Amino acid sequence: MNNNFDRLYTDNLKNRLFHPYDSRNLFKRLLGYCNCPCHKRHWFVYPKIIRQNTRYENEKSNWVVCCEEFYKNEIEPYWEERWSEYYSSRL
Repeated sequence: MNNNFDRLYTDNLKNRLFHPYDSRNLFKRLLGYCNCPCHKRHWFVYPKIIRQNTRYENEKSNWVVCCEEFYKNEIEPYWEERWSEYYSSRL
């Protein structure tokens, strides 16, 4: 991995507040606003910026801001299913 990619994966305060692919405003970042359906727009949840299993040209589309619970239960299985469909159609 290149240095820029490693920097985006680093989980520290600076990346939580100023991650280039987090579209929330600074106020929502500081107070931990989570827009996931499982939390129904609760505060003080502090979602993470997680890289999805996608390969879009627009790098921002490869990242999602959500809690780990929602990612593991909804987003990750969705993309696993999409990729398995894609690979099975290629055979």
